Amino acid sequence: MDLPEKRCCKCKQTLPVTAFWKDRRTKDGLCAACKTCNGAANAKYHRNNRPHINARRKQHRLNHLEREREKGKVRYWKNREKILADNKKWYRKYREKRLAYMQAYYIAHKPERTAYNQAYHLLHRAFLNLQARFYRLLHPDHPSVKTFRYKEWEQRYPEKARHCRKVWRKAHPEYSRNHNFRRRARLWNAPEIERIKRRDIYERDNGRCHICHRHVPYKEFTLDHILALSKGGAHTRLNLAVACRGCNSRMGAGRFPAQFRLLP
Repeated sequence: MDLPEKRCCKCKQTLPVTAFWKDRRTKDGLCAACKTCNGAANAKYHRNNRPHINARRKQHRLNHLEREREKGKVRYWKNREKILADNKKWYRKYREKRLAYMQAYYIAHKPERTAYNQAYHLLHRAFLNLQARFYRLLHPDHPSVKTFRYKEWEQRYPEKARHCRKVWRKAHPEYSRNHNFRRRARLWNAPEIERIKRRDIYERDNGRCHICHRHVPYKEFTLDHILALSKGGAHTRLNLAVACRGCNSRMGAGRFPAQFRLLP
């Protein structure tokens, strides 16, 4: 059975009546333009009037807040699986953009967020402690759970924990030096702090002092900030160089290596 046809007023094509939206205001009960032309016109209108449309939608939601919330709940539980899948897909696609936005937001609203979090933790402390306890029971191998257990053990046996730390530092002097180096940079409020291994800098500079150009044994070398931390230097690979103890102690924080070489 052939369907009746109608001519679109925009694209001038003769199409079946199923290609037109219904409209009670017209004599035949159909829109003058086909669905494709109507969709293109609506999309163009939304692109050109996006701020006005968003403001109107926001005002409508504020005027009918309870009704919109109920509609949203019904819509969510009716299409829950599809909504969760779409959200997961969107988060994976725009992960970097979302993280950058969240970081900028937290930096811009840090005092408000800090005050809100403190008030929330004070109000729900018992529930949060219970939640954390159940999480530790369900995930005993999680790194955060192991850290929590170690801190509990430290509080229970402080002398034994102090002795274990002392033994570990003695057995791993390189890690202790790297930690102390980063700690010193934090105390000086360095603008940028990187996780750096002393051996990497030593191998990059072939074990030579960047001031006197002599070879320095690995056990005797020191790391020198080209622009001192006290002068606003950063704790980065580009600002670090190998130096022998004599040159590093004589140079001081006020001179650059090029200036130091001019001294007699």
